[in-house]
Amino acid sequence: MVLAEAGRSLKNLPKDLAAAIEARRVLGTVVSRFLELEKSPVLRWLMQFGAVVVIVSIL
Repeated sequence: MVLAEAGRSLKNLPKDLAAAIEARRVLGTVVSRFLELEKSPVLRWLMQFGAVVVIVSIL
């Protein structure tokens, strides 16, 4: 639901986050927070290294 509202799909998310969403292990609020953090150039750069879930849950 959150992805649809943002005009995004699982295909353009990091694999680990997409898998967690498909398995229903991630709340919509976490996905919303990820999408917000992704707007930051610094955090977007950091997220490319595969620690997406850790970064989102820390912040």
